[in-house]
Amino acid sequence: MCAPYEKDPDLVDTELFDQLGDQVEGCAKSVIATGEQRIYANLLAVDAHALQHPKDHGVKNNPFHLIRLCWLLEHGGDPRLGQGPRWLQVQFDGNPEIPVLEPPTDRGKVTVVDVYGAASADEHAERVYRWAQSVWEAWSAHHAWARRWTSERGGRDRADVTCGD
Repeated sequence: MCAPYEKDPDLVDTELFDQLGDQVEGCAKSVIATGEQRIYANLLAVDAHALQHPKDHGVKNNPFHLIRLCWLLEHGGDPRLGQGPRWLQVQFDGNPEIPVLEPPTDRGKVTVVDVYGAASADEHAERVYRWAQSVWEAWSAHHAWARRWTSERGGRDRADVTCGD
């Protein structure tokens, strides 16, 4: 079992996120039991962190992570596809026509700090899921856009998509 993380008020969120990978590598091999569960938690964590720090990344980054959260959380996206479905990666190559999404003032009540200290694979996955869900809800002003974009573009390549109706 991992030693619980002691929250350091002077440690910035980004540094803590970087350390999350070390925690997963160092102790979660026994905690994160399945590869698929581990990949899913990792994708959710990357998206949640990126969207809680929207000014730290390029203009394409926020829409990409919001769409991937939509795909994972609402459409049961398959984490075994790695970075996300091919249709998403292809759509963001080059200069796609995407709006600049104004970040919400409140970017979610749950942060990376809340992920630390998981004693089991289920607890770790639950904490990361709660974090991602909190961030997704915070970006609710852009849900309609993300859902429409996912539906319109994701529906083109059924062999590489696990979402859409």
